[in-house]
Amino acid sequence: MRDASLLQLMWLASPALSIGGFSYSECLEAAVDSGRVTTELQAGAWLADQLHLNLARADLAVLAQAVPAWQTGDHNRIAELNAWVLQTRESSELRAQTETLAALQPTYPLAFALAARPAHRCASAY
Repeated sequence: MRDASLLQLMWLASPALSIGGFSYSECLEAAVDSGRVTTELQAGAWLADQLHLNLARADLAVLAQAVPAWQTGDHNRIAELNAWVLQTRESSELRAQTETLAALQPTYPLAFALAARPAHRCASAY
């Protein structure tokens, strides 16, 4: 991976960006406040559940399809995946967490796939 591509991925995952890093904890704070998560072990289990139940079943599946779509310039597939991501967010909070910079921009999983694709065969931006 080129340094510029790695930098883009790090920027997207940065807590400095409103959608990056630890900006969204999938309600971990509420679980701590309510006493459902009180130990490091419980916090680890909470985060593992989020990875297995949410990320692996949705965003990573989209990433797996979006990277080759970006590489080949399949903008119809990118638009389909982007629409699916938005349609599968059950609440305005989850939708806000997923949307990136402005209307008609790719959602977070699609933007991450664009940054993650191998640069040597990249298609034009969204």
